Amino acid sequence: MKKVQIILFVLLGFTAQGQNANFTYTVSGLTVDFTNISVLPNGNPDSLFYEWEINGPGEYVNGTNRFSANPVYRFLTAGNQYTAILQIKQLIRFGNTPDSVFTNTVATKSVILNLNTTATFTLSGNVSFSNSPINNGNVFLLKQTSNGFAKVRSFDLTNGSFSFSGLANDTFYLWAINFDTSKAELKTTLPTYSGNKVIPSQASPIIVNNADISNISIQLQSAANTNGQLRITGSFNEKPGSDVSLLLVNNELNNEAQHKRMISNQNTNLIFENLTAGNYTLYPIIDGIPYASQQIELTTDKDIVINLSTTTSAPSISSLDKNIRVYPNPASSYVNFEANEVTIETVSIVSITGQTCLTIHSPTSTQIDISALNKGMYIIQVKTNNGIHQQRLVVN
Repeated sequence: MKKVQIILFVLLGFTAQGQNANFTYTVSGLTVDFTNISVLPNGNPDSLFYEWEINGPGEYVNGTNRFSANPVYRFLTAGNQYTAILQIKQLIRFGNTPDSVFTNTVATKSVILNLNTTATFTLSGNVSFSNSPINNGNVFLLKQTSNGFAKVRSFDLTNGSFSFSGLANDTFYLWAINFDTSKAELKTTLPTYSGNKVIPSQASPIIVNNADISNISIQLQSAANTNGQLRITGSFNEKPGSDVSLLLVNNELNNEAQHKRMISNQNTNLIFENLTAGNYTLYPIIDGIPYASQQIELTTDKDIVINLSTTTSAPSISSLDKNIRVYPNPASSYVNFEANEVTIETVSIVSITGQTCLTIHSPTSTQIDISALNKGMYIIQVKTNNGIHQQRLVVN
């Protein structure tokens, strides 16, 4: 009974001093910056801390989390019934064991967020294979999160074209897959990301920036012909709840690839046949979202277990390598880049539709002439021995 009395005294003591939870926020597209303006008791005791609860699909960005004083949250989609709740909590200890600690909420502020942005845009284009439109398939609109890709929505292909409307300014990726196997050549198609790349980490970002984008062309790539004697068989570590695309890439033969589509609740085992010896990477992909890739050294027939429990990271628009610096930005005539403790292998500038505008291999200068580029938004990619650095580049 004595411990209970002490706890009540502490709680009432802090409440009497009248702390007030409050915050303001600014909205930029689907990203919300929160500014904490709460009033704390005199002395700002260490036993008090903040905790946020954001009700809406998305994630904390810019290195913030739900315990940050001023978090930044990026929603995946627009909406007008999202809520943000700030709580001031008090840590109370009445002993020296883990069971003798608990928290108490002493102040709360809740706000309904309206993210139905007034300015929205459309992203559209076409999907083809060997110059013929794909009439049975899907295109998935993706966004990057800290854990990899996240699906925003999908579009059913019926005449080779797709359109995603109502988009706020943001960075997106696309993944297209063909379901039509009526012709022999269509059976060789590979699911393909924006930029006409089959490997997830090579996908090109598409930046919606105050304008519709209507000229995106995704050209499905073709599977490699194989004439070896080896094969890979396997099964999943858990029963897939969705269709799974399995992309097998030969790391030694110019990233030649094969593809198997495992239908949900039908196929649980896989077989890749007629393979040559070598090193391969297997990418499980569901709705354009890549899961943990698996390295396979093939010298004899091999049986594997496919892991669907963790996702891999998508390529980032922000700096992935703190050893790389690109400036000025915006730029009009030239761009400088500096490397610290890494070796630069190639520097490329890519348009927002995935077209490579400029590539320099093993650069001998730290300056690139961009005077021939049209004004607009680009992605500059710096490939080093430590990975790929990507960031937005504005040419003005």
